Amino acid sequence: MPKFNRTKVNFYIDLSMLIVFAALIGVGLLIKFTLIPGQERWILYGQNMELTFLGLNRHEWGTIHLITGILFFVLFILHIVFHWNMIKCMFRNCIKSKILRTMTVIVSLFIFAGLIVFPFFAEPQKTSIQRGEGRINLEGMDLDLNDSIRVKLKKPKKLDKSGEPQLEYEKRATDKEESHEHRKQEVDIKGSMTLNDVAEKYDYPLSKLKKELDLPDSVDGSERLGPLRKKYGFRLGDVKEIILREK
Repeated sequence: MPKFNRTKVNFYIDLSMLIVFAALIGVGLLIKFTLIPGQERWILYGQNMELTFLGLNRHEWGTIHLITGILFFVLFILHIVFHWNMIKCMFRNCIKSKILRTMTVIVSLFIFAGLIVFPFFAEPQKTSIQRGEGRINLEGMDLDLNDSIRVKLKKPKKLDKSGEPQLEYEKRATDKEESHEHRKQEVDIKGSMTLNDVAEKYDYPLSKLKKELDLPDSVDGSERLGPLRKKYGFRLGDVKEIILREK
């Protein structure tokens, strides 16, 4: 029977910790910057869409991130067990007083346990959405919010396939407004469109479009409306109104 080699075991534990730690960072960055949340998807792509990597969405990768964290914790405990004698020696050398060492251990364990279990006792802060905030949140949804159309959210008893609350539209338009609405339907502006796309599709001068939106001349025509809208503060509805004035 082969003899237990403590040095090799320590090496494999430390190597595993390094790999798992790298995975923790990588998955965290994937969730933060690649599989972005819904509101950022509207701004970046001009519409809501399901983002996946290797067939898994943002929430599923979040579960993997949690499991990886638990695995790292187990490896960390093993690391401490196999280095316990060295840790005790260093602890005694750094803190000479026995009473102070005892207090340090108690406080450290209390903080350690508290940071792990606090999510189970945390109560989320509940803040009602103020008037007007809903309009801002719906701007990126390619909805034209004007005086003749009222948009309200249904009670979220049912969600559509994308997981978003269903929307209900109530039209209150006169004959003149209906004609105006018909022309608006012909102008389809999305955040994923570039300035060049708008200019070419609706035969509108690019330089004039930049001027109407108060964009600097240095802005390239290949830039998408979604990111530009966030940076310069205009709305997709503003672009539509500019095009409609020429129709």
